[in-house]
Amino acid sequence: MLNLLQKTLQKNQALFIADPLQIQNLTGFQASFCVLLITKSEYLLFTDARYAHLKKEFPLIIIKKLSTKLLHILKDKQISTLLLDYQQVKIPFFLKIQKKINCKNFKQLQKNILLSKNQKDIANMQTAIQITEQTL
Repeated sequence: MLNLLQKTLQKNQALFIADPLQIQNLTGFQASFCVLLITKSEYLLFTDARYAHLKKEFPLIIIKKLSTKLLHILKDKQISTLLLDYQQVKIPFFLKIQKKINCKNFKQLQKNILLSKNQKDIANMQTAIQITEQTL
């Protein structure tokens, strides 16, 4: 499923998921605090020091302050647009992030991608994303 999500992204986009259940379904990583960043070429899991012992099993980034580390990584990876579900993030976090990077609400499209079952659905969503990006 991660590969399908990555295929829907453009080179300069990243998808931010903060729902622990979605993260567990996508990666197998289970934690009370974690966020997932998916780019065209990789995925990264952010969590706190309680889960450091799992670094060998998952691509974990242990953090103290999410917004600072996330912005640094987005800059390094030349990500200009962060797609996220506004309902999954806290307002202070969102306000800090949106000052530095273009944020787009990805709630409905994200759910559709996560629920899709076949390649035709994915192809239709990719087309919808391209049309939306062209009109914006």
